[in-house]
This record gives sequence, C-alpha cells and structure tokens, in this order.
Amino acid sequence: MAASASNAIHRQLTRSERRALFHISLGCESARIIYRGFCAKYQKYNPFFRCTETGVAGTTQKEADEEMAGVGMAIARSGIRCLRLDFVRLLFLLLLVFLSFDRSFSSSEPDMGSARVVFQTSYGDIEFGFFPHVAPKTVEHIFKLVRLGCYNTNHFFRVDKGFVAQVADVVGGRTASMNEEQRLEAEKTIVGEFSSVKHVRGILSMGRYSDPDSASSSFSILLGDAPHLDGEYAIFGRVTKGDDTLKKLEELPTRREGIFVMPTERITILSTYYYDTRVEHCEREKSILKRRLSEAAIEIERQRMKCLP
Repeated sequence: MAASASNAIHRQLTRSERRALFHISLGCESARIIYRGFCAKYQKYNPFFRCTETGVAGTTQKEADEEMAGVGMAIARSGIRCLRLDFVRLLFLLLLVFLSFDRSFSSSEPDMGSARVVFQTSYGDIEFGFFPHVAPKTVEHIFKLVRLGCYNTNHFFRVDKGFVAQVADVVGGRTASMNEEQRLEAEKTIVGEFSSVKHVRGILSMGRYSDPDSASSSFSILLGDAPHLDGEYAIFGRVTKGDDTLKKLEELPTRREGIFVMPTERITILSTYYYDTRVEHCEREKSILKRRLSEAAIEIERQRMKCLP
C-alpha cells in the first residue's frame, strides 16, 4: 500500500478544466459542488486519491488518467453551466441597474392623480392634474375650490414671460359675487407643503406671503424653469394640456408694477370644469366593447342565415 502511495503521480488540468476552475474561483457554486462531489466519491474508494484546486492524483498513472477524465468532464460541463449562469446573472444585474436608474430618473416627476381640471380662458383652455401624494392638503383645497366654481370669472393678474402666469386670489379676483360656502373655503389658508419636486415649465405652485403657511387660492403656472423657487413654494400639480394657450399669454403686452409683470388687458377664466380620467377610460372601453359585440352579433346572424335552413 505504501509502495503504491509512493508511486502516486499528479496530473495538471487541461485548458477546459482550468476554465471550469476559473468559474469556481469566481464563486460558481454548481462547479464547486460537483468538483467536491467527485473528490469525496473517489477518496471513499481510494484512500490514496487526492483532489486539489489544480488537479488530482491516483495510485497509478492509469488510475490518475481515468479519474482525471471523469472529474475533468464533469467540471467542464459544470463550467459551461456556470458560464450560462454568469451570463444570466449579468443580465439580471443590468436589469436591476436600469430599473434603479429609471426610478431615480422618474422620481423628479411624481405620480399624478386621475382628476383633471380645465380652465377655459379668453385665449384657450388650460388643463392640469394634481400631485396628491406630494401636497395632499393643497390638492384637496384647490380641487374643492374648483368644484365650488370659485375660479369662474377669476383672472390671471400676472404674466411674466419665461417665468410664471399667476392666477389671482379668488376672493378679490372674481367679477361675480361669492356665496357663503365659496367664501368660507376661499378664505382658508393651507400649511406649506414644500417638497423636492422641481419648479419647471408647466408646474403648478402655490402663491403665498412671507408666512410659509399663508397660501390660499392664488397659484402660478410655471412658464420656465425657476430653481430658486424649489423648496420655497408648494408644488401641487402640472399642466397636462394647453401649452399653446400659455404661449399665447406670454405674447400679450404687459406692464411692470413693482416686482410684478402684468398684462395690460384682463385674461379672464370664463368657466371651469373637471373630470376623472379613470371614468373616461372606462367609457372608451365600454364603447369599444359595445361595438365589438354588435359586430359579432351581425356576423353570427350572417353565418346563421348562410348555414342554417
């Protein structure tokens, strides 16, 4: 037995076998498990058989070759599986990076609710939606003012090209009188719901005095990027349609009064209305379904008349 052990030889791994071990060194567990499994199996039957990270050894040249052939083939096959697994892992990691980038990129544009408000002005319509998760109290207040009709006959008292178009406070900006319910809601002030959302063109941002919690019903539509307003004024929504109307307002003649650039003629909000995009979507789907059912019924009747006596 000792003489046989002293004649043990060591055979180096081939290129394919070294490739498999390279995958082992990278942490491919399936190759490592198979490699160890072969070692344990042959050591059980041959106490002189040794298995290392660079090769195997047996009691004779023939045994070493036979054992190495078995181990090498298994490792090579495992190496191929590892290569496939590593490729899948790479794709998965790239997907995670892409999703992470996509989330970080889209984090500056918060989720918009399904409610839409339309201001019908003397120069065209402006539609906007709300960011209920960014400024829930502000959104609730403004949307209630819209539902009560408070912005009807109000106006844009400020149009500063490339900066803002600002809606007047409804208490003093309307030409029509207000009922008691409208006045009670219009006189409320809202706590400043400042966020990390950026002031860019189309954003709706509450107007206020120096008190951060003094916002009421006046708000601005951004006509350009204004980073100096970020974190200072509460953003609560964004324009969804009507940029052409905003461009018309920017071209109107203006005058300066103190810090304000004001239009020389009144830009009236003639009327307002609101709707829910979810309901609109359901109505469209219902209409399509009805049309398809009608077409199917006609085809069934055609086939019945053709095929049945």
